[in-house]
Amino acid sequence: MKMVRRVTGRYGVYTIKNMVKNHHLARSIHEASWNLLINFTTYKAEEAGGVVELVNPRNTSKQCSVCGCIQAIPLSQRTYRCPDCGSVRDRDHNAAINILNRHVATDCGEFKPVKMAA
Repeated sequence: MKMVRRVTGRYGVYTIKNMVKNHHLARSIHEASWNLLINFTTYKAEEAGGVVELVNPRNTSKQCSVCGCIQAIPLSQRTYRCPDCGSVRDRDHNAAINILNRHVATDCGEFKPVKMAA
C-alpha cells in the first residue's frame, strides 16, 4: 500500500494487472485483494482531494471506441480491427478509450450512470 501513498495525487489513472496465478484460489484472493486496493486507493485519493470512480468494464475491449460496434474477439488477438468503420487500435488502448468515454461527463454536465456487476 506504500505504492498507493506515493502515487496518490501524482497521477489520474491507475492500472493494475492481475498477478494471481493459482487458479484454485485465484477468485477469492483476487476479490479480497482487489477490494482492499480499491478501498485504500479511494481513501488516499479523497484525502488528496481526488476521486476514484468505478466503471463497468463489460465489452470495453470488444466495442469499437470510434463507432460503438461490438464484436467477439479472442484474448490472443491484440489488435482491434472494426469491421464497420475500419478503425485499427491496440486492444488495450481501445478498451482504455471506452472506459474513459463511459466516465466522461455528458453534455448536461452529469456523469453517465453505470450499473456495476455484482
